[in-house]
Amino acid sequence: LFPYTTLFRSIEVGGQAITMPFAKVRAIYFGAAPTATPTVSAAPTVSAARESLDALMELQTVTTAGISYRDYSARMLDVKIRVDRYLRGNDGGPAKPVIGAAMRYYELASQAWSLKFPSAGLTMAKSISQSLRTDTSLDGCAALQSFISNLDAQTRTSRWMKDPDGMLLSFALSDHPGILWSCGSSKIAEAEQLLKD
Repeated sequence: LFPYTTLFRSIEVGGQAITMPFAKVRAIYFGAAPTATPTVSAAPTVSAARESLDALMELQTVTTAGISYRDYSARMLDVKIRVDRYLRGNDGGPAKPVIGAAMRYYELASQAWSLKFPSAGLTMAKSISQSLRTDTSLDGCAALQSFISNLDAQTRTSRWMKDPDGMLLSFALSDHPGILWSCGSSKIAEAEQLLKD
């Protein structure tokens, strides 16, 4: 008797006989070989969300440790590229809008902080104030809402402090970017919880 590994199997393919060791034959298909159905996995999505959140957490860390505007602006742009890549994806997970809101707070903090420099335009100041007052994705930050309420109260009662162009909020926040950072931090915590669930 021949050992199992020495048995050979022959098959005709295209009019030509092909012989191979029996042990190497796993299957023989007549017609087209079946294709494996790809399984849809949530892992890449979670990985992209996690990568974006990790980038935001790095930005959060440098804001608590102390940073100059120049360094913050550069880091924020780097993080924004990474987060925007995730936001443009097809994932519709519950953390996505929260991560987007966190990124928006850090971006607005950079823009408001830039108003301290002469090169900043008044159009940006108006845009920042309008976003913070009307963008519903930025609702729910108690620190910001309290800051806006106090500023509005001062504007109403002060004889000198008027805001006809709606830019005062932006200039007030240029001295206090930490308020927007705290809003971003709360969104980071919310996103982290959503990714754990």
